[in-house]
Amino acid sequence: VEAGVGLLPAGGGCKEMARMASESAGKTGDLFEPLFNYFQTIAMAKVSSSAFEMQQLGFGHSGDGISRNKETLLNDAILRAEILASQGYAPPCPHQPIRVGGRPILTEIRARLQIMQQGGFISEHDAFIAGKIAHVISGGDVDGNSMVEADYILQLELQAFFELLQHPKTQERIQYTLKNGKPLRN
Repeated sequence: VEAGVGLLPAGGGCKEMARMASESAGKTGDLFEPLFNYFQTIAMAKVSSSAFEMQQLGFGHSGDGISRNKETLLNDAILRAEILASQGYAPPCPHQPIRVGGRPILTEIRARLQIMQQGGFISEHDAFIAGKIAHVISGGDVDGNSMVEADYILQLELQAFFELLQHPKTQERIQYTLKNGKPLRN
C-alpha cells in the first residue's frame, strides 16, 4: 500500500526491474523491450508525482494497493494484509531465478548509449552511469536468456554502486544535488 505519492517500492532497483521485465516477457518472449523500458526509467531518473503514475512507470503491480489518504495509510495496509492472509497469500520466493538478457541486450544498449553520447544527448559520465545500469539490469556478462539468481543481480548492483561512488564526477553530482536539490549534469 502506497500513499498517493510515487515512491519506489521496497526491494526496488535494478534487480526488481530485471525481475519485472522477465515476468512481463514470459518464459519465451523477447526481453529487450520490457528490459529497455525499465533501463530508461532508471537511467533517466524518471520520477512520479503519484502512486498511479508510479505504476505507469512500471513500478509495482496493477493489483498493488494505493491509499489516497496518508492519515489512513497504516490502517489501509493492515486491512490489505488481513485480506491477503485470508486468501492464503504467500510472498514470492526470493530465490526464484530471473531470466536476463545478458550480453546481447547489454551490447544493444551500449550501442544506443554510444550513439546518444556522440549526438551530444548525454555526457560522457551519463554514458558511464547508464552503462553500469545496463550491465546490472541485463544480467552482465552471461548468455542471452540466461537464468540467474536474484542474489547474482544484487551483487552486480552493489558492485556497480560502489564503483560509481568512487568516481569523482559521481561524488560531484551527489554533493551538488544534496546542496541544491536538483541534479548536476557533468
